[in-house]
Amino acid sequence: MSNTPTHSVHSAIATGPLLLLLFLLFGCLAPRAAFAVDGYDQLGFRTISDDCGPFFIGKYEAQDASIAYCMNQERPGPTKPGGPWLNFDQGWVWLDDEFAAIVCHGYPTVTSFGGYHLSPDRARAATQLAVWMLNGTTHVDGTYSYTTAQGKTKSGHFTADNEVVAAARWLHDNAKSGSIKAAPHRARRYLGAVSGGSKRQDMLYVLPAVSVSFKKQSANAAITSGNNTYQFDGATFDIFESASGAHVGTVQMDSNGRAQATLLPNTAYYLVETKAPAGYVPRRDRIAFTTGNDGGQVAIDEQPGTINLRIVKLDAATNAGPQVGSSLAGAEFTCVSQSTPGWAQILTTDESGRATLADVPLGTFTIYESKAPEGYLPSNDSWTYTVGADQLGDSGVVEIESRISDIPIAFDLEISKFKDYGNSDQSGLEQPAGGVVFEVVSNSSQQVVGTLTTNIYGFASTEDQPEAWFGTGKRPAGVHGAVPYDRAGYTVREVPETVPEGFKRAGEWTVGANQISDDAELQYIVDNHALSTHLQIVKRDAQTP
Repeated sequence: MSNTPTHSVHSAIATGPLLLLLFLLFGCLAPRAAFAVDGYDQLGFRTISDDCGPFFIGKYEAQDASIAYCMNQERPGPTKPGGPWLNFDQGWVWLDDEFAAIVCHGYPTVTSFGGYHLSPDRARAATQLAVWMLNGTTHVDGTYSYTTAQGKTKSGHFTADNEVVAAARWLHDNAKSGSIKAAPHRARRYLGAVSGGSKRQDMLYVLPAVSVSFKKQSANAAITSGNNTYQFDGATFDIFESASGAHVGTVQMDSNGRAQATLLPNTAYYLVETKAPAGYVPRRDRIAFTTGNDGGQVAIDEQPGTINLRIVKLDAATNAGPQVGSSLAGAEFTCVSQSTPGWAQILTTDESGRATLADVPLGTFTIYESKAPEGYLPSNDSWTYTVGADQLGDSGVVEIESRISDIPIAFDLEISKFKDYGNSDQSGLEQPAGGVVFEVVSNSSQQVVGTLTTNIYGFASTEDQPEAWFGTGKRPAGVHGAVPYDRAGYTVREVPETVPEGFKRAGEWTVGANQISDDAELQYIVDNHALSTHLQIVKRDAQTP
């Protein structure tokens, strides 16, 4: 290979038609492979030195100070050492083949490859030899043979440094086998310029690169922090150039949600997610970013998948709406995540007994009733659910509905009925009045909800009627009385037609909401007098001695 200085192609053509004809004839005698040119933006190249490492071979650079390598060992270099820049204006093509793999994985990216630890100059020489090995003018044993454009055959053996030859062979062999590959659009082959009537060697040029860091982060860290259901590991993105749409690489996130890629500086790109991280909603958009002179960092927000929890509060007696004078509104439920440390929320039911909580973390969570609605006993149960990342659909939301029944607060009524004849024997003994019917009226609905009829002993109690239920629906298991809570209370009245003959009807009385408590037995004694009605009410809680 020669670095002999040449005259400008412009001066050669300007000497006249004869020289132009000879030039065209020379071009025909030395045909070259046709390339589909990818671009015509020009770049200057020059020869820095005829010595590279231990060998008498050229060392080249591009005008932007990037490292360059010559493709054609048999052609002259761009200039003589230290000469002016030669502008390469014949076009360029992208290198996505073995040549690109060599120049992208050799110097200056690294100085050690194949187990050989080289100085920068020796690594540069090994990279240049590997290019010529791939082109066929230098052989893997370090020998070379080629014919110049002038028809001169040159041969020899690179023997000055066997380790450099071995490192070059490693680059060559691994590029050929596909063990090392170059990212698309990282290297160009600038087609040789013509100078002084000579076709210069094609130059292999690795575009200046920057390292770009990618960092995935949760768009809602409050639900994902510390929750192992959400994992960034394995998330994959393809990288595309915005201008051309060309796919230039792929990155895969590590367990910390980080990845790096080597890209061109000051260039617009976009990411397309090809595999979503576990527990997160797949992204369908393009994530645009632009590199700077120093690469930079790209933050990628990921929307975590969540659970939409619906609670439907039911009355255990109706399996639907509330008892008259009660409400399913205002029940409070606490939702606690066992997967996201410290995460807990409270839901409150509306008038229909429903409550909804969005953005519940994936994993395991438990709900329990922390406040019962008016007229109901709090449930002592809790409900635990586990939802894994594999249960997420395209929407990224898992729907869970929990239907929870509450038992109404309830009490029992006991009535003792006696006939008072009004005698004055002061014995205190009164005759029981059997068959007397008492109606129990809801003060909320003004409807009769049940009756009690005294037996021959003048006694009647809802507690003696295990199936009795003075509320709506069917008496539920676990209820502690026959009469459910009513915020307006109840009125108890004697049915006139059942009053004993010769006696007057007793007056009605009210059971206020403040008298109602769960599992209470309210006891009343009612006297009827022959000449006048006297009502004696004695309330006694059966649980109170």
